[in-house]
Amino acid sequence: MNSNFILVSHQADRRGPHLDLRFRIPNSKIWASFAMNELPKGNERSYIVRTPDHSEDNALFLGEIPRGEYGAGKLSKADGGTCVIEKYSNASITVVFHGNKLQGKYHFLNMAILSRNRNQKRKNVYAFFKAKSVNNENHTPILTESSIDFPDMTLSEEIWDIKNKEHPTLKPENKKKILNLISKYPKFNLRSIIKNIHIIGSICTNQYVSTTDIDTHMIVDEDELDIIIASSNEFKTRDDVTKDLMYYSKHADPPTNMIEQHPIEFYIQFNIKQDLASDGCYDVLSDKWLSGPKIIKYSFNPYEYYKHLLEEVRGISKKFDLGIGELKRDVIDYDVIHDALLRIPEEEKKKIHISLSKKVVEIEDDIKDLMLLKKDIIDMRHGAKRLKNDDKEWSDINAKFKFLDRYHYLKIIKDLECMMKDNRLDDKEIPKIKNILKKY
Repeated sequence: MNSNFILVSHQADRRGPHLDLRFRIPNSKIWASFAMNELPKGNERSYIVRTPDHSEDNALFLGEIPRGEYGAGKLSKADGGTCVIEKYSNASITVVFHGNKLQGKYHFLNMAILSRNRNQKRKNVYAFFKAKSVNNENHTPILTESSIDFPDMTLSEEIWDIKNKEHPTLKPENKKKILNLISKYPKFNLRSIIKNIHIIGSICTNQYVSTTDIDTHMIVDEDELDIIIASSNEFKTRDDVTKDLMYYSKHADPPTNMIEQHPIEFYIQFNIKQDLASDGCYDVLSDKWLSGPKIIKYSFNPYEYYKHLLEEVRGISKKFDLGIGELKRDVIDYDVIHDALLRIPEEEKKKIHISLSKKVVEIEDDIKDLMLLKKDIIDMRHGAKRLKNDDKEWSDINAKFKFLDRYHYLKIIKDLECMMKDNRLDDKEIPKIKNILKKY
């Protein structure tokens, strides 16, 4: 809806100097009015107060309001021009301003309606901030898959209905499971901001194993997501939401987050071209393939294809083996010292307690060393994602990452990290560490 706005510098007698932002409400001659100390800078969020609506004459008035009258003080124009009101509701307003000082898309968020704590004192308070503008095409390179699995004859029949080989579709029960997992996300109504849902990656090819992830990417209304972030005490950035969603999908109660042995993994995708460049991209809502599925020749041998990497993978694996071996030995030593503590006379226990405490510190150090190794691998992969126009180098680095993940090193260390609180280890966690080491 096309409209007009004015930004007024108001030297008010009572409130002091501030800015009044006014724009004509859609399908009305009334102007909405907001008072603020200053315009938000960059990605800052300002809290502004909605003041009584104005008639057009009052909204555009410039000059002196006499002392004793409402808004007494001097008013001068700071900016103005045309604007487009994209959304206007009690909860939120979105306006694109075309002024000199005020340019671009801005959100107004009614804190009393959208805040979890609906304090009546905040009923006229709005969060005011500029919408994010990210050109994903310039920031995110298009990356290909690096499958290290031998091909099967067909797509996974656990996931796909392949009766029609030319047009396989996601099984209805699997679609329902994915949508149910989305609907149970506890932080906000995720389904309400989703525009599309893509399944991508190896599960969209015939190169998969029984535990291959079902990479489920959500394409969302980015403005609505920004509004949710602005109204949240938990999220500060889009990345925060994405990480929380990934954590939720991985830690939801089984079997709600699994299809057979395939984990469902959620991610918010801001670059649709990235999905379309995958070996396969399936639109869950329309039940259509946007690209793929890719069927690899049955003769493909990943160990032959990536043989130039295997020596380096062995070298990295030895570092993990040494670190995990050291941890296993220290846990065995801990058990020996702990058992001795139960048998020796009371007067000798103090010395043994000291030895036990030292051994806990050694176990802490073992885990920290493994965490650094894991960080190096993660950083290597993230660094590769930033490569421009070097698909081969990305493919090799991604393949190395997948080999190491296949050997469970990253899963082991991830589970061990959960035992460390504030980078310290409670000796009550030792039995859990033993279970982790036995698990893989």
